[in-house]
Amino acid sequence: MIKKSTPKLYTGKNSLSVRWFVYYIDEKGKRIKKYGDINKSFTLKGRKAAAQKFIEEIQQSHIQKSNLS
Repeated sequence: MIKKSTPKLYTGKNSLSVRWFVYYIDEKGKRIKKYGDINKSFTLKGRKAAAQKFIEEIQQSHIQKSNLS
C-alpha cells in the first residue's frame, strides 16, 4: 500500500531568493511538486498567504477526485 501525504510547503528557510513550492506524494507514490502563483509575491507574508490558499486548492481537488471514485 502506498502512503499518500498531505501537501507541504518548501520555503528555502523563508528565503525570498528561492522559488517556493508545494510538494506531496500522490496515489501512485510519486512526488509531485507544484509552484502555482506562490512566487508572484515579494514579501514573506504574501507568499505564505498565497501558499496556504494554493494548498487548500490542492486539498479540495483531492477531495473532489476521491469522491468521484
